[in-house]
Amino acid sequence: MNITVEEYLDVEAKSQSLGFELRGPICMLPNNLDELSSLEESIHFSSALTLVKLLEEASIPASIMEAEGGDRKYLVQKNVTWYGPVLLFAAAEIAQNPQLVSISLGVIANYLTDYFKGIPIGEQQVELSVVTERLRKTKTTETQSTRKFNYKGNVEGLRILEERILKECNDDSSN
Repeated sequence: MNITVEEYLDVEAKSQSLGFELRGPICMLPNNLDELSSLEESIHFSSALTLVKLLEEASIPASIMEAEGGDRKYLVQKNVTWYGPVLLFAAAEIAQNPQLVSISLGVIANYLTDYFKGIPIGEQQVELSVVTERLRKTKTTETQSTRKFNYKGNVEGLRILEERILKECNDDSSN
C-alpha cells in the first residue's frame, strides 16, 4: 500500500477559469485538470460515471467536472487494477459532515469488493486520488490549501487512506 500527499492547485480558481461551478459535496475532477485550458479537453477514468451513481444511491450528491453537452472523454483501463476518478471533497463539506469521507470511501470499498470477486487478493489493486481543501485559521489570518492524496493498494487500505485524509484535514499543525 502506498499513499503520497502533494500540494495541489487551487481547484476553485481553476474551475472558475474554466467556467465550471463546483456542485455537490463530491465532484469528480478530470485526471488532467492541471493541464486544461478548456473543459472540452477533460479526461476522466470511466469509473467516474459508476461512482456518481453509487454515491447518489447512498444519498450523497456527486457531480463530474466536464463540459455541458459536449463529447465526453473517458479513459478505460483493461486490467486487474481499478482506476478511480479524482475525487474532490471541499473543506466546507468535510467541516459540516466529517463522515462524508468515511461514507464515500465505504461505498467505494463495498463496490470494489464485488468488483474484485474471483480475483486473488494479492492481484487486486486500486488506484484512487482524493483532493481536499483545508482551511487554516489563526488569530489574524485564514488560509486555504489544497492537497492531493494518491492511493495505490488493496481495498482494505482505503480505511487507512480515510484516516490519513481526516487527520490532515483536521490537524492545524500540518504543513
